[in-house]
Formats: sequence, structure tokens, C-alpha cells
Amino acid sequence: MKLRILFFVLFIFSSTQFAAELQNIATTQVGPGTVYKHFVAPAVPWNVEVLEIDLSNPFLAIETIKGDDALYGYERTSSMAARNDWDGHYVVGAVNGDFYGSGGVPINSQIVAGELLRTPIEYSTIGFDINNLPLISRVSYNGAVFANDTSIFINNINMDRNENQLLFYNSYMGTNSGTNQWGKELLIAPLTSWIVNDTVFCLVEKVEDYVGSMAIPKGKAVLSAHGTSIPFFTENVQAGDTIRVLLSLRPQLDSLKAMVGGFPKIVKDGQNYALQGYDEEGGHSSFATDYHPRTAVGYTADGSKLIFVVVDGRQEGFSRGMSLPELADFLISLGAQTAINLDGGGSSTLVVRNAIKNSPSDGGERSVSNSLQVISSASKGALSSIQMEPDDYRLFKGDELGFSVSGWDEFYNPASVNNGDVTLSVDSSLGYINPDGKFVATQNGGDGYVFSHYNGMKDSAHVHIKEIKTISLNPSFCVADTITPLQFSVTAIDEDGIKQSLPLNNFIWRNTNEEIGLLDTLGLFKGRTEGSTQIIAGYADLTDTATVRVEIGTGKSLLDSLDRLYGWQVSGENIDTLATVMSVVDSPRTFGAKAIRVDYSFTRLSTERSTLHLNTDIPVYGAPELISFDFKSDGKKHKAYVIASDNNDELFKSQISGYWKDATKYDTLNAKTISFRAMEGGSFNYPIRIKSIWIKLGYTGSVGDVNSGTIYFDNLRVQYP
Repeated sequence: MKLRILFFVLFIFSSTQFAAELQNIATTQVGPGTVYKHFVAPAVPWNVEVLEIDLSNPFLAIETIKGDDALYGYERTSSMAARNDWDGHYVVGAVNGDFYGSGGVPINSQIVAGELLRTPIEYSTIGFDINNLPLISRVSYNGAVFANDTSIFINNINMDRNENQLLFYNSYMGTNSGTNQWGKELLIAPLTSWIVNDTVFCLVEKVEDYVGSMAIPKGKAVLSAHGTSIPFFTENVQAGDTIRVLLSLRPQLDSLKAMVGGFPKIVKDGQNYALQGYDEEGGHSSFATDYHPRTAVGYTADGSKLIFVVVDGRQEGFSRGMSLPELADFLISLGAQTAINLDGGGSSTLVVRNAIKNSPSDGGERSVSNSLQVISSASKGALSSIQMEPDDYRLFKGDELGFSVSGWDEFYNPASVNNGDVTLSVDSSLGYINPDGKFVATQNGGDGYVFSHYNGMKDSAHVHIKEIKTISLNPSFCVADTITPLQFSVTAIDEDGIKQSLPLNNFIWRNTNEEIGLLDTLGLFKGRTEGSTQIIAGYADLTDTATVRVEIGTGKSLLDSLDRLYGWQVSGENIDTLATVMSVVDSPRTFGAKAIRVDYSFTRLSTERSTLHLNTDIPVYGAPELISFDFKSDGKKHKAYVIASDNNDELFKSQISGYWKDATKYDTLNAKTISFRAMEGGSFNYPIRIKSIWIKLGYTGSVGDVNSGTIYFDNLRVQYP
């Protein structure tokens, strides 16, 4: 009963230099000729909703709706769908439409059931004729009234009437034309349906001279003339006459019944046209290349299939959004020959059968200007089939997957299902159904089906249990003590080359020497005595090994008495390197025979501080809690830091709290290893090596003044917990 597609598309974009695989996890028929699809790409990540519509289906029609049924009006897409849904006129799906300005006015033209709401601008539009044929184009307006073999130009639609102009008003303008008394107004009623790009015969029901603000009943219109436009009606038209009205948007389809605007055209002749379309329609920012939530609509080469696309974005870890070129490539992969971008960001919304299918980036649905809807006239009947979602899913050993089961009649109108009577089954080689009704995968790699059963009806969902190809323990080598536990993590790479975060209890943990330390079932190690052991993590037939060396330091330990320059170099940022000199002196000192003295000089800058670097490379035994040294200032307020590398040579910085300015004596400065912060990313693990002592130099005077001084260092040491 259901179309099934296992769909993978490889996208490579030169602008982002990455490749991602999009997976179609749900394919559900939701109306006659209408299929909903859900795509994900965890590696990017992306979450994308798609509605594919067969425009040749006799039960389907495309409509646009204006928020609040008013030119100046906002409304949520789901609300517009709900109020346009009634027996025999079912809204199968809807997306938000055009960009809009203050008051909810769409920035471009819109046609609702043949009624033109406003004249167009230079951006692209998508229109539909009375046979559902679509066309994306940039249009220009023309309009006229014909009477007695003569005609007059209609200057504008639903706008302010200016001097000597003829305006056309319909009920989307409001309950009346809103004009002053200096004009002539005619109330007209169409003798056939309103339509654009074709002549509409209208009956003149009423004529008023110099009254203004003529009432506009729904479905009728007002012609409002001022100044030099008035004589045409005085000479050629009176109440009871039949006149002809032609409102034209070209190039567009004849008998145009529905249209919304967008910006810009992103697919042309089956090719990615996003950047060119953006330039042609006046784009001058990064809107095209930045990642945003997006809404778009496209159609196939023969115009028989329409495609709604909504891409979620601005949601870290869930969906980052797309650039316009990425959006265009995705639409092309779905078969679009031509496509247009609609309003996006927090406006992006896809509604299917009165349910919002995507995740709007505002955290809730936004009110918008208008919407584009697919309508079914197929009558409702009895339950005839069930469908499962998701119906094509990739997961891992140990993962749980829940399914929803929906009921449908013969025309794919929703039909009621008692979920308490739905049962699931699965081949035991793949996994099992737990008491909560969820599928639990039990093998590393494999394909099969989960089946749903309801009152003699059956549907299936394909599941692929992804195989983990490699695992690696982190850290691969480290030093621990007997006080602070060491937590191991595991990086797992799946068959798609994607890094996966699997629960630690999915791995089998083993310690080769329990005399050295203890290891629990979640990879937490605690040292017991000095020595080395190996930690092994296993997943299916994969293993990886790490080495732990337990080193127990006690009390305080001298690293360098700092009574010689060997192993030390001086450098810095924004200092005078020629005038900055390091030496050893007999006094003042705190330990040993000498201390290190640094004479420095720098010019004060307005935007950047000057920093002195005392560089070295000293290995440290065990896992100390403090790195200490003695420091004597020169009266200026200096800030101190210790830089160290860890087990895999990543650099970390620990800030020593306070400012140090005492020129009369040495202060002991303590850097806590617990406060180390990564300088370029990474996780901190022992053993460490002291790489540098940084002093952010204090200053006096104004910008441009030269500062100089002398500072002292002595007795570098560590303290163990």
C-alpha cells in the first residue's frame, strides 16, 4: 500500500567543503497523489520535510490563502490551513508563502481564488492556472476596464488613490475602499469567477459620485476614479451596465487563479540557479550563502509534480539550515526542473493534515503573511490501510526505535486507529519489541523489517542496523593517581564514516591489572598503587586498548630552582625584544643560589596588552594539584598564567587569580591544574609538561608611552593532593 524509497544523495559544495548523506526515513501517502517524506542528515546536521504533489490528480487543487483574509494581516500557517479545511475541501498540506512587510503585507503580488491583492515587484513569483499548471516567473502588471469599445488603464490594486488615478479595490483591502469624497466609485460584481490574465465580465451594481469609502462586499470590487479618470465612466458607464475587466500579470499563465511571491528563483532548467537568481533579483548580502531555515517550492519539467520543501535551521545538533545553493541542489535531487525560495527563518512551516511536521526555529510557529496550500476534494470513507512512521531508519545495536501507526481510507484521508490494538513484530535475529512497544536492536549491522498489524491490515518499516567500523579509546595514554578517578570515553565511527556517541554501557570494559587500579562497567578507572595497566574497550568484535600509568606524588616537589638560564628563553607579544633581557642574579631570591631576573620594555597600545613569555619544557611527575613559583613585581599590576601541555601535546592555560604588584618582597603564585583551559580545543589529561610562564604586563601613562621595569622569578615547584 505504500511507496518505499531508500534514498541517499551525496552533496558536495565547494563553498562549505563537506559532503553529507541525506536519508529518507519516512515516506507516507497523506492524500490522493500526495506523499510526505522526511529526510535527515545527522552528520551536518539537517532535518528536512518534503511534500510531493501530483498536479494531474483530479481530486487536487492548489490555492493560496492570505493571513486574516486581509491585505494587512498576519496568521499562522497552521491556522490558515485549519480554517480553509471543511468537508469536501480538505487541506492536505500547506507551507508559508512570501516575505512580508509591516502589517503583514506580502512584498510581492498575490492571487487568491483569482482575486489579485496587489501589483508585483521585480522578484519571482509562482503561479497556477485553472488546470493546476505551475509557472515561476518575474511579472509586470497591466490592467484595464473596457466599455463601449474604449478602455482606461487601472493604475493600481488595493493602494492609496492618487491624483487622476483609477484604482481597483476588492475585499482584501477592507470593508470599504478607504477613499476620500473627491472621486467617482462603481461597485462591480463578476458574472463569472474572478481570474487574472483573462477578461472578467462584471455587472455595475452601483455608482456614487463624490461620496468616497464605498463598501466592498466579499467577492465584489470597487472601481475608484479621480480627476481625469472620472470622464471615462461618466461618458461610458452607468448602473446596470456590463463592463469588462482585465487584470494582467505577464509573463505568466493564462487564466491565473493562484500566485504568491518569493525570492529568488533557485533552480532553472534543472540547474542550480541560486546565486545567479539572487544576483538578478537584487541580492546584496550573505543571505544566499548563509545557513538559514528555508522554505521552497519547485516543479518537474512537465509541470505534473509540485514539491514543497521546508528545511529546519538554527538548532544546534538538530538542523543547521541550508544555503540557497544547497537548497537548490536538494530540490534538483527530488526532480525539480524549476524552483523558487519562499520566506524562511522562523517563518518556515510545513503543515500536513493539520499537523506541523517541522520544528520552527523560533520555538513555536510564527504568524506570516500568506500560505500556499494543496486541497483535496476526495470524499472521506472507511479505514482501508495503515502506514508506519518512520518506515526506513538507520540505528545501532542497543538503540530503541518507536513507531507511529496511522490509518487511511481509500483516498488517503485520515481514518481512526485504536493504537492499543496495534501490535508489532520483528525477526528475532534483528532485535525485539520491548514492553513499551519499541524496537530494540540487538546486533551490530544488519537489515530487516518491523511489521505492524491492525484488524487484518499490515504494514512494514525497513530498519538498517548500522555497523560500527572502528572504535578508539580516549585517552590512549595517560597518568592517574589514587585520588582522582579517570573517565575513559570511546569514539565510534560507523559505516558511513560518521562519529557516533554510543552509551558507555554499550561497551565491554576490561582492565589487565586490577592491582594497579579498578575499572567499572562505564569506563571509570581509579588507581590503587603505582604501576601500569591496560584498559580495553570492546564492541561486538572490535577492541581498542589504552595504557594507564599510576604515579603517586606526595607533598611538594621542586621542578627548577631557577638559579640558571639553561632551559629557559624569553619572548612575548607586543614587547621590545631588544630591550627585554633575561639574566640570573644572586639577590633577591627565595630558594637556591640565584633567581631569574627579566628586564622588559614595551610601548603601551590602545587595543592590545603586552605579555612576557618565559618559555621552557619541564616534564612533571604524576598528577599535581598546584604549580607554584615565587614572583617579585616592580610596583605595576601584573597578571600571571601557567601554560602546560598534556598527554597528547595539547596546550592548556591556567590563570592565577589576582594582580601582583608588590615590589618589596616575593609573592608565591599558585596555578591550579583543575583550572586548566584548552587554548585550541582538547580534553585535559596527565602527564603534563610546563611550557611557559606568561606575565601580562601592567602599565602606567598613556597610549604611546614607553613602559619598562624589572621582575623576578624563583623556586618553580608542584604540590600533590
